[in-house]
Amino acid sequence: MCESVLRRIEKGAKVGFFGLGKSNLSLLSHLPLDRCRITLRSDKPIRRENISRDERIERIFDSSHACDIIDEDILVFSPSVRRERPQLEVARQHGVIFTCDLDLFLEKNEKPLFAVSGSDGKSTTATLANLLLGSSLLIGNIGTPMTASLGKECSAYVAEISSFMLEYTNVPAHRACITNITKNHLDWHRSFEEYIEAKLSLLRAAQECVINADDEICAEFAKKNGAFGIVSEKQTFDELKDTAKVILTRSERGILENGELLVPYSDIRCKESHNIKNLMMAIALTDRHTNEERICEVASSFSGLPHRCEKFLEKDGIEYINSSIDSSPARTVATLRSLNKRVILLLGGRSKGLDYGELCNTVREYAERALIFGESREEIYSAIKNSTKCELLDNIEEAAERALELSMSAEAVILSPASTSYDAFSSFEERGNYFKKMILNSINRT
Repeated sequence: MCESVLRRIEKGAKVGFFGLGKSNLSLLSHLPLDRCRITLRSDKPIRRENISRDERIERIFDSSHACDIIDEDILVFSPSVRRERPQLEVARQHGVIFTCDLDLFLEKNEKPLFAVSGSDGKSTTATLANLLLGSSLLIGNIGTPMTASLGKECSAYVAEISSFMLEYTNVPAHRACITNITKNHLDWHRSFEEYIEAKLSLLRAAQECVINADDEICAEFAKKNGAFGIVSEKQTFDELKDTAKVILTRSERGILENGELLVPYSDIRCKESHNIKNLMMAIALTDRHTNEERICEVASSFSGLPHRCEKFLEKDGIEYINSSIDSSPARTVATLRSLNKRVILLLGGRSKGLDYGELCNTVREYAERALIFGESREEIYSAIKNSTKCELLDNIEEAAERALELSMSAEAVILSPASTSYDAFSSFEERGNYFKKMILNSINRT
């Protein structure tokens, strides 16, 4: 039997960390690395002053030198680092082991794993599933880094897992769900087909899977492979009753499970369509591991996650909404349709290589004006300029100031960027918090 990667690390292997994102920084703190010789690698410049006090680190290779002199025993990759490079392939052929936080977690985990992925709604679905289970731990993209969670007191894990992780790792979850699949991350994935296959690999490797029957790609998977659970807002129980053990649908009364009323709409705090769909997915994912009382308690108390259609202020009848997580055109479309208000819309950031043209019809219907900023502003402007009044601005500060000037002409001001934050911020959370701070400071001064 091959010696485990964690055991090799414990014995003092030469370990390289490729990428210094959240997961690798956590591993540097939590792995038993005292006997190891450590190398840091990154395609971006590494700030030496941040790591100069760590005596375990022997070498740093960054920027154009990221793949120089690969002689480690183990390379630990951040999820965002692609591995298809000639230097890395040579290293693999010479016996260098490739791993990541997810691999190391799976190597040691013995508890049930409930896994969530998808293009939209996966953070909310994972959070709801964790609340429904009650004694589980939320890990992955949201919550505790994965390997750092091992040994913590819990009955199970709920993991939000990205397509980047799934590109290189099979995840044998106890149960898994995909919220939906739309075009996303095409600046990283080599094609939409590759992105689809990465997502579907989660369902293939799981013991049981939960399917969104309203998503064409997921529904096709269920037809060919079956499913433990099926969730639909568009079809009835009678139409789906032979497709799965657990079927969640909607009626004029509320959420139904296998044709019987489970949660009345009056008991649901977040009544927006996408939030109800996320709740349905979480209920199906945790079926047999939760109970009706807990489902009703979570449905009535959950008020949504920050940065996801988050109404943080209402003044003079105008709502101010932060939906900074909307990093793709499809997500912005879903947010605006769910909100169903005339808005001043703030758009822009860094493109994912997606088609901004899919914004056109929704912007025409809901946007009183679009304020466009960031690296992607010219691309967005070209795509939607004939759909609504548009203004080009240099940055989010200018866009927020202009939104306040125009606010009385709409029902809401919303940041729903349809782009990533990485042209100006380290994360969508940082961008969202900055937007909220600017709006609140400006209004408090008046």
